[in-house]
Amino acid sequence: MLETEFLISQPSGRDEDAGRKGMPMTWGRICTVMLAVILAIPGCNVDKEHCDTQELWDALVSASPGDTVLVGTCRVTGNFGVPAGVILMGVSREESIIEGESGEAAISVIPGEVGSRVSNLTVVSHGTAGIRVQGAGDVIIEDVTITSTVGIGVAVDGATNLVVAGVAMTGPVTPANVDAIMPGATPDDTATHGLLIVDVASAEIIDINVSGYAMFGALCVNSTVAWTGGEVTENRGTGIMIYSGSATLDGVTMCRALQGMSLFPSYAGVFAAGATVNSTNLVVCDGDDYGLLHDNVDATHVDISATGNGDAALWAQHCPSFEISGASTTITDNKFGGIVLVETEVATISDAVIDGSTLATRVFEETGSVQVGDGIQIIRPAGILSLSNLSMSDNERVGLLLDMSGTGTFAEVTIDTVTVSGTGEQYGAVAQSAVPPDGWDSGLTREGDTETNDSALVEPLDVAGVAGADVMPSAGSAVDEGVAGIIGDSGIIGDTGIIGDTG
Repeated sequence: MLETEFLISQPSGRDEDAGRKGMPMTWGRICTVMLAVILAIPGCNVDKEHCDTQELWDALVSASPGDTVLVGTCRVTGNFGVPAGVILMGVSREESIIEGESGEAAISVIPGEVGSRVSNLTVVSHGTAGIRVQGAGDVIIEDVTITSTVGIGVAVDGATNLVVAGVAMTGPVTPANVDAIMPGATPDDTATHGLLIVDVASAEIIDINVSGYAMFGALCVNSTVAWTGGEVTENRGTGIMIYSGSATLDGVTMCRALQGMSLFPSYAGVFAAGATVNSTNLVVCDGDDYGLLHDNVDATHVDISATGNGDAALWAQHCPSFEISGASTTITDNKFGGIVLVETEVATISDAVIDGSTLATRVFEETGSVQVGDGIQIIRPAGILSLSNLSMSDNERVGLLLDMSGTGTFAEVTIDTVTVSGTGEQYGAVAQSAVPPDGWDSGLTREGDTETNDSALVEPLDVAGVAGADVMPSAGSAVDEGVAGIIGDSGIIGDTGIIGDTG
């Protein structure tokens, strides 16, 4: 249909004139234009606007691929299913509201060869999900507001091509009430996941905002994700988790992750289980605990800003490769450490300012209680380590710490154009647990009091240990059971029809 071609031709969210002027075309404008085009096409299969629960239900049941079912200027109560290839569209997200009832998804969608679509409306969800998608095929969710009281905002399992654009998902958790959320809260108790995607071959996420969920802002399992723009903020637990699969993140803001009474620390982002992650222009800020945790992944971050976090800004362990670069890279004012690397094989850190790390005490199974406030701490590097064009100042304990205990080796360490500076008792650059070769720090400049302090150091400095399962979030049963592992099978569209409540 014409409207499908229009949207696919504009993946950046800009029309031709707006692109020339540098002005974004909002998803609301796209949907308004699309609706006008649909209604203007003679013979196009678009029914009337619906404000009655049974009429909307009947229209969806009888719709065929390519049909558009319209929600009027009203609030419709019930749980509805969108068949394969059908478009469910409102007048606008402010005027068209679907309020789902408990026990099921408010809207369940079957993907189609011609993409199924939900757009231009608000979903108020009191059930398992605001929008639930299951099965192979294509789906577009655009210009939608989802308010969740329990369950999941958007849950997608097994789609071939998924687009989520201009979507706002909001759960009930806030900084003011986070301490009242029980540690083991489930989707029956509160809204736990904003976006959950499992086994999605291609997911394009554009300018979404997610806040107020009790476990994950977004959890992506074994999927290929391209994520541009938007914000994931003020979720308890983890902002974004990429578990296996791959993710490309561009211009995403991940801030103010909340811990509350959770048994696990909070994280702006977690990347794990062999995932490949590439980012540009990430903003990671002001979380209660960690910024980004990398465990057994290949990761590259260009021009990242990581500031004001209550624990290490960037943590990587057991990673085959880890790279930080870009002239705009800024890692400042974090507790415990700016960058912590543990047993990482190939690591490159360049073109970064890493300042103002402050002391914090943490307990690790491996090392016990330690107090750390380092710009960069590298423990047992397992391969090539390259540090270049770095400036580190006013890190409360030490600018750079290389610990070669166990299997660590200086053989493949390169340091070039690195400056460390500090005052008082701050150290500049320390290598320990093995005798460093002569000239190991020839590419490094010490400023302020650091040269005197480094030469006077006798006892080795405490180091962190591996972040174990006791402090790492889990993707849980979604890994093996998909979305059903989190919220069960209720409310799925089946092969024989639409399962749900007509109200």
